[in-house]
Amino acid sequence: MSPSVSPLVVSPILREAAELKIEELNRTKAALKNRYEDNPAVAAAGDDTLKRLEALLDQIKKFDPYLERDDDLPLLSRYVEQAKDDRSVSQAKLLRFEKELREKLAKHANRLEVSSLHVDLLKEALSAEVSLPSMAAKLEKAALDDEFELVEGELEAVYETFEKNTFASKHVDTKAMEEYLSGLFDNSAAEEQLDKLREHIGDYGKDVMEGSEEVDGEIVEWCIVDLLRNGLLSDEKTKTLRGYLQNPIAIRELTSTLNMKSVRHWNWRNYEKGLAVTARQNADGKYCITVEEDIIDMLFLHSLAVGWSMKFKECLKDLISYKGVWPGNALLSNEELDKREYYLLGLRPTYKAKSCTTCHGPPPPPVVEVIPSGPRSGPPPPVWKPKKKKRTGCPPPPPPPAPIPGGPNLNDERYRAYIRDFFLPRLPKLNGSSPESVSANDTQATLLKTLVTEAKLREAFDGSAHGLTANFSSFASSLPHQTVLAVLKFIGVPEQWLDVFARFLAAPLNMGPVVRGTSDQILPRTCGVPVAHGLSAFFEEAVLFFLDLVIHQKTGGYLYRLRDKCYFVGTRSQRTNAQDEVIRFAKATGLPAEVTKPLHVQIGFLNIHVGPEGPEEPEPVSFSIIDAEVEAYARRVKKQLAACGTVFEWIRIWNNTVGTYASHLFGPLANVFGKAHLEAVTQAHNRMLDIIFDGGNLTSHVTSLLVTHLGRPLTDPPFALEAVLYLPTAYGGLGIKNPYITLNLAHNILDTPSSQLDSFLQAEKKYHACAEENFKRMTPDTRAQKLSSIFNDDPARIAAALGESTDPSTFLSLAELTANRERASYPFLPPPPYPSPLTFAPMPALIPAYNALLEEPVDNIPESDKITDEVYRLSGRLDMKRWCRLSGEDRWVLQMYGEECFERYGGLEMWHGDSVPMDVLGMVRDEVGDDEDDDSSVSSFSDV
Repeated sequence: MSPSVSPLVVSPILREAAELKIEELNRTKAALKNRYEDNPAVAAAGDDTLKRLEALLDQIKKFDPYLERDDDLPLLSRYVEQAKDDRSVSQAKLLRFEKELREKLAKHANRLEVSSLHVDLLKEALSAEVSLPSMAAKLEKAALDDEFELVEGELEAVYETFEKNTFASKHVDTKAMEEYLSGLFDNSAAEEQLDKLREHIGDYGKDVMEGSEEVDGEIVEWCIVDLLRNGLLSDEKTKTLRGYLQNPIAIRELTSTLNMKSVRHWNWRNYEKGLAVTARQNADGKYCITVEEDIIDMLFLHSLAVGWSMKFKECLKDLISYKGVWPGNALLSNEELDKREYYLLGLRPTYKAKSCTTCHGPPPPPVVEVIPSGPRSGPPPPVWKPKKKKRTGCPPPPPPPAPIPGGPNLNDERYRAYIRDFFLPRLPKLNGSSPESVSANDTQATLLKTLVTEAKLREAFDGSAHGLTANFSSFASSLPHQTVLAVLKFIGVPEQWLDVFARFLAAPLNMGPVVRGTSDQILPRTCGVPVAHGLSAFFEEAVLFFLDLVIHQKTGGYLYRLRDKCYFVGTRSQRTNAQDEVIRFAKATGLPAEVTKPLHVQIGFLNIHVGPEGPEEPEPVSFSIIDAEVEAYARRVKKQLAACGTVFEWIRIWNNTVGTYASHLFGPLANVFGKAHLEAVTQAHNRMLDIIFDGGNLTSHVTSLLVTHLGRPLTDPPFALEAVLYLPTAYGGLGIKNPYITLNLAHNILDTPSSQLDSFLQAEKKYHACAEENFKRMTPDTRAQKLSSIFNDDPARIAAALGESTDPSTFLSLAELTANRERASYPFLPPPPYPSPLTFAPMPALIPAYNALLEEPVDNIPESDKITDEVYRLSGRLDMKRWCRLSGEDRWVLQMYGEECFERYGGLEMWHGDSVPMDVLGMVRDEVGDDEDDDSSVSSFSDV
């Protein structure tokens, strides 16, 4: 999880502009002191309080009129004006007025001091020209001594594995593979949708290849920001990309350069020299073999990858909206609906004709009112925008269906959650006019709570849960090129594009200088794709989509993936079918797959166990924190923090590793994990902080860090130190995150996760008892009427619905009643026949119980009017948000330290932000590309 060390890039012009603003801040501070502390007019007033007040107010009006925006100052001027003639205004009152005025001036001076604090930290970062590279060197040296890092021999093993896979000659039976893929579309409706998919994929490829297509500057900027989130770029490329972002003219020229390139004739720049290969550590400290691309090739290929990925994801989302392709929920059959009606519902109302139906015919059936959905806005425009649009995008989805018998159901809820959170999550989608991608960490966090929730559900309903894991060994480096090209051809990618993609896959790799320490040895890549590359993500997701599809088709369940790591939870028979399908898929695509059951896996710091080892005894679903992983992680973070050369580096590393609660490592603070897990997570954080701070605490450590780096003590006043440390940066704080706030906000998490499902099962039993009582109260004549009205006295229909040997006078068993609980909601029971007393049967509601397990409860701190009013007053200035837009953690901090801010600074804004070079400060804090309005982080869709 540790963030990559990216070099600081601030252009000389920006540095000069920042220095000029810093000089102006220092002049402002000195002038303020001279005006009000050493001012001759104030000193000349001597002991005359009224004259001192007049002199102070005159100085403010003359030199600092902006201070008069405070409502108190105009009032104070009126009071002083009155006191000139009104002898009833006492000396004590005048002294109080003077004290208040000087306090206001002192608060303004305090704000300037906080501004100076930020400026001093900024100067430290700007002057430390080798700060970040030196940090990288320190970390590299620390890694050599770290028993948990790879030693030289292990690194050599990584190279050897890479060479073995990358230059392997793998044969894939593409004809058999095409037959396998075609078998997934084995009905006429599915074949029709496959043809439409191919048509629109082909049209998109032709539009980009043959039309006058242009990539715009906004997309280029997004691609640069996305690439900067890739922790495997070289320092040189990172500096270059950051430099582009600082210069709009450079972006325009770069966009023009990319538009000059021809997709049809593209090939690697300096093809004859080959692409250098090197090893870098990813965010988890593991070594990855990376391929060094030229900057222009990198941006060009990334923009192509973004366009293809968005188009592919959108078209496939439309494809699986058809039940012929993606079955989804199995609707209740007519026989099942008839059975429900017979046992659970009341008599059908009889219709008495008011006129002769022979002449006039029966009345028409009642009209089912369906609220039409709004017009579909159509597919997003492509990344490569045509000057003249030729065709529309993907086909519209099917028209809205009539209301589904059975009402809302859990299977449909699962489908919506899968599409939202797990459907090709590595690929971006268009949001407005620019792409948007979801971070791998967010996907992993959602996966953790989803797996445990599904396992708990199966355990409650079936007595035990069953799961498996499937992993494709060295997936990136062992993915056969024939498999990639065959899949792309199958979905309709034009032949010319296949040629381009083949040139990309067969990149000339120079394995000599870096890997072997010899002269150039250029070899074409014959297998695999580069890690952390946009086109790699597109190729991998295109291949693995068909595994997602076949698992759902054959099991009715969902395969949850983190890249190529696959997880499945279901019944025993579903697990068996899923295992068979993974093996068939691996054989068809030529991928080496390892299938393990039960699902016993480590994700982040969590050890999750789902399902028994054998067929004998069921085992409860369990999960636990791996203490050894937590402690090793804390030691690694401690080394990273110790290697930081500036305070801003330290804060960035802290916030990204420990300060912000790591839900992808510990699991989200969701009800399904329960309060015991919350307590275990809290204890884990205690251990981490003990290791990092040697038994100390965050506030003391950062205070000492500031004193050391600034070379002066931080006295109070002017500093309300804890507020300065923890308030959000928009308010003048350093924005240091505290994970205990997040843990405290979750204190309302369920004590016992099973309580929600236990309540649902109890409601089912009460519902069954009430329905059975209603049924038993029916007379034989009433039951005969129901048989006649529902089945028209047809013995075959009765047998098909109720069973051959079923006695129509015997009510359903509880097992029969609950057999379809995940496919359809329970109908409302009719009231019992008169004169039986009315009874209330609670409706068993499965969807609320399911969503309650997934919910992450947040108990926001009670807000005071004083704080919320001040937040509202400041909102819209310098990135300060409205109260409703603030995170729970930021609200907590503002409430906790708000009074100190009012005492020292006159409000929540602790600094004079206009006196600080904000843009450069944001760069130094590494806020390039951050979207503070989004609750979740967004990272590269080519995450490893």
